[in-house]
Amino acid sequence: MENPLCPEDDDLRKIINKLAEFVARNGPDFEAMIKSKQIDNPRFRFLFGGEYFAYYKQRVAAEQGRIKLQQSEGNHSHPDYRFPGSAGAEMQQLWMNNDPLPPPHQNSINVQLKALNLQQNTLRSQIRQSEQNLSAQHTALVQQQQTYIDEAVRKAQMEHLETQAEATGISLKEFDEILIPIVESCTKDSISTGKNWILQHTGDAAKSNVILQYLLQKALIPDTEFSHKLHLIYLVNDVLHHCIRKNAVELKQCLENVVIPMFCSAQTIANEAQVAKLTKLLSLWESKANFFDACVISKLKSPQSSLQEYRTNLLVKHASVVTSLNAASKNAFDSYQQQHHAFVAHATQQIATLEAQKQTLEQQNMRQMPHIGPPEQFYSDNNDFQNSRVPPPPSLAPNVVPQVSSSHPGYGGHEESGDDGLVDQGGGFALPPPNFQLPDLSKPPPNLNQPAPKPVEKVEDLKPSVPYFDLPAGLIVPLIRLEDYSYKPLDPTLIQLPQPAPPSERLLGAVEAFYSLPSHDRPRDGEGWEKLGLYEYYKVKNQSRKQKEEEIMQGVRERSRSPSPITIEMNSFKKKKKRRRYRSKSRSKSRSKSRSPPPAIIRKDIRGPPQRFIPNSVGNSHRGKY
Repeated sequence: MENPLCPEDDDLRKIINKLAEFVARNGPDFEAMIKSKQIDNPRFRFLFGGEYFAYYKQRVAAEQGRIKLQQSEGNHSHPDYRFPGSAGAEMQQLWMNNDPLPPPHQNSINVQLKALNLQQNTLRSQIRQSEQNLSAQHTALVQQQQTYIDEAVRKAQMEHLETQAEATGISLKEFDEILIPIVESCTKDSISTGKNWILQHTGDAAKSNVILQYLLQKALIPDTEFSHKLHLIYLVNDVLHHCIRKNAVELKQCLENVVIPMFCSAQTIANEAQVAKLTKLLSLWESKANFFDACVISKLKSPQSSLQEYRTNLLVKHASVVTSLNAASKNAFDSYQQQHHAFVAHATQQIATLEAQKQTLEQQNMRQMPHIGPPEQFYSDNNDFQNSRVPPPPSLAPNVVPQVSSSHPGYGGHEESGDDGLVDQGGGFALPPPNFQLPDLSKPPPNLNQPAPKPVEKVEDLKPSVPYFDLPAGLIVPLIRLEDYSYKPLDPTLIQLPQPAPPSERLLGAVEAFYSLPSHDRPRDGEGWEKLGLYEYYKVKNQSRKQKEEEIMQGVRERSRSPSPITIEMNSFKKKKKRRRYRSKSRSKSRSKSRSPPPAIIRKDIRGPPQRFIPNSVGNSHRGKY
């Protein structure tokens, strides 16, 4: 197997080598953490299968093999951190990179927060999908229910007609054979044959009702063409003319009950040319008063309402069938709705649990001080640095208690070479080499005067320093409880500023959804607002309001007091108004006096006439003698 290509760039090769050491010691979790942090860094493309990926994998495998070999030899000390040559500068350059390696603990918190946000978004998406499915199920059930009702009523109607036909001796099959040529061709002979057959078999009202009701059912079959309906209407028209000539009152009354739904059903599916044919026939019936009375003509001119009235009468007639179908449809929808509510409750509880976990992680992330730089030992200019062993960064070193080797000259009397004189047990500390001078411990450490870490912001610091009307309106939202649904004045002293924190994934997602264009997943109404955008909010708010009302009715809590009305004292208003009128009059006098120049000071002098002393505030044009 050929050796993978080694990077020509020294800096990149050093980064790969050092990262391979860390990954070999800390495992794949550390590699995943680095990937999530450096996903957009071009210098770390080798982590994602880019160039030098094979070289990086080879270095990781080599380091892992070296660690296993040391463990098998019984070497309890941690691996050597000696960096040949300018290793100190290499580590410093690696840590001073523009994209430094993040602290594992802090990055793990960020990864957990992203995972929690992803789970919450998935649950919310599933809730929305469940709501859409429930709405689609309701629409489908309503459509199916209407179809089932129409079919059931039609079936019940035909069964009733067959029973009556058998009782009266009418052969519906024979009548159906007579109607076939009328429906298909509508010739004069076929119309005459059909009329004669009807007149021969309508000896009484019961037979007439059976024959004409069957004729109506043929015209009301779903998806029947307009021409077929029109041909049956022409047959009824010929029978009607015979009733007028022969004065067949019973048959004419049966025709009135049939002609209205038959004529109106044809009008609802007719185009303009077809409507003209029906209008011509209706004008003929209307011109002759002995055909139909005014009530029947009025119903023929209102096809929609007349047809709806006929269908309503059918539903009332077959109420038992309709009731059973409605109950079955309602039970099916209740089952779907119950499943939806159970899923929403379960998903909402999971979202709340995830939100609590997020808040806990965010608090831990706020309390933790991030550490992105190496310790001070990496920046030392001591020449002995390159020949000494450097412990791993504190955030990466294993948590092992340091131990002192007995091979040191002070513990055994014999001295080891410079390579083995310093044993690192992984605790971040190591024994100095033989020629290392101990620091002066009588002096304070160099970082004693460094400023203390910034304390956590207290609740008092969250109080705004400006009036409430100068604050954003969003700060008022936490003061409004879910159970509040009537007017209640808010206390502006309870307004608090939010703690400083980076925007969450939920907030960024909401902003992105607000500025995104309408789509199939995010429909908008006519005014541009997102449909069902406040559905979850009002759902929870209505539940809180209902719970509050139930607790008030049960006596668990008292009813909130309504705010006291604002009263205005009219007497004081009148007094103030009168006083203002009085003051305006007095001010006018004082104002007129103030406009006149100040009184002059006249000094008497024996030597000359009296002079007027003009103040400096008066212009020079007013100076003079009297």
